[in-house]
Amino acid sequence: MENLKILKEQIEEIKNIKGTNAKIFRIKQLYADGNDLLFKVLKFCIDPSIKSGISKKKMSKKLSIHETDKSLESLLDYIAENNTGTDEVLSIALSYIDKNKEYEDMLKEIITQSLKLGINVKAINQAIPDFITTYDFMKAKNYMDRVEKNLFNFDLTYIISEKLDGIRGVIIKNGNDIKAISRQGKEFIGLDHIFSCFHCLKDGVFDGEFLIKGEFKTEEERFQKTCSIMSSKTEDKNKIEFIMFDFIPLEDFKLGYSPIPFVDRLMKSVNYVDKMKINNKGEIPIKSITSRPFWYQGFVTHEKLIKLVDECDRQGKEGIMINSSVAPWEGKRSNYILKLKKNLIADVKIIGFIEGDGKNKDKLGALEVEFDYENMTNSCFIGTGFTDEERIEIWNNQDYYLGKIIEVKYQKITKNETNDGYSLGFSSYNHIIREDKSETSVY
Repeated sequence: MENLKILKEQIEEIKNIKGTNAKIFRIKQLYADGNDLLFKVLKFCIDPSIKSGISKKKMSKKLSIHETDKSLESLLDYIAENNTGTDEVLSIALSYIDKNKEYEDMLKEIITQSLKLGINVKAINQAIPDFITTYDFMKAKNYMDRVEKNLFNFDLTYIISEKLDGIRGVIIKNGNDIKAISRQGKEFIGLDHIFSCFHCLKDGVFDGEFLIKGEFKTEEERFQKTCSIMSSKTEDKNKIEFIMFDFIPLEDFKLGYSPIPFVDRLMKSVNYVDKMKINNKGEIPIKSITSRPFWYQGFVTHEKLIKLVDECDRQGKEGIMINSSVAPWEGKRSNYILKLKKNLIADVKIIGFIEGDGKNKDKLGALEVEFDYENMTNSCFIGTGFTDEERIEIWNNQDYYLGKIIEVKYQKITKNETNDGYSLGFSSYNHIIREDKSETSVY
């Protein structure tokens, strides 16, 4: 029988431990002693691939309460499987809480995944190796940052492509098992029309982005529609295509490093697309990045790159990717792949809301956001770029937006006058919520 009293004591103990290393040590001890319920809760709250779909605001809904024989473990399994946040799911959750009113606050934090323990995926995997499955992607740094520090090597050849604004993912083929995984480790479903093409290939990891086909007024509109369809459990995904730009041998992907130069990995991916086309006797929902209209390979100068990004901007594209032809693959943010945009874009996390004044009274005045830079977590305020509708929507739905990753435009990163961190200079909201991301980035 579950013991919520012990669970609460263990959660409070972890919360109150100072220092990550001390928390890791204690978590190791608790895991060695069993405590299955505690670790069920930790996985539910920390694993980015598990989504609750129930916000704090939804918890305040008045719904019918009924008898339930669910345990906390079975309830969390049910919520994770049915993560739509519907009244049916919410009613079952509220019924369980009603049965255990003494632990209402703790249970609401668990169910809404807002439980703060001061540990993340990396820390808990240090305590318990592979407790949460992670997938390491090669991520780009910022070109301007590298060139301003005189760290960009113009003596190498580069492969330049458009920066796709879709949903990043890898397709992993291991025998007859084929699946698509997001950067957060979430498995995409409903992509059988894409998976069926990969059966003719050998095992490996195929890196790329998912995009919806069709005509859209803007690339932002295409991105939002792609996000909507890819996150849906029921919507038809047959209009989704996969743009492939890398191939990594399966064992290298598991190790987090491949010595194969990018130009060779890219050519393998091109050949694989061609092979799938032949095998399927026609067009397939998979394309190579080399088939996109924006493409360059060779030596570059700074002036050449600026012209390329200007051309991308005129075409309504987000920017360019600069890949070293001879670079190995690394499962981390890498110096070998850089991005250059007309506007600097940061992915930041919402941590607070400031009410406006004057015409913005009873609306959002500014968002408090945080981002990681120079090995520290920094915070600043974003007060411009919002439409009146966005100010009303965000202010009235703070529970939903708290913790979300959003895009902001900025011109430069500035050091605070107090020398205790950094801010995003001349920043403004970019009208995009990154449902496909769980981490911040200024690169």
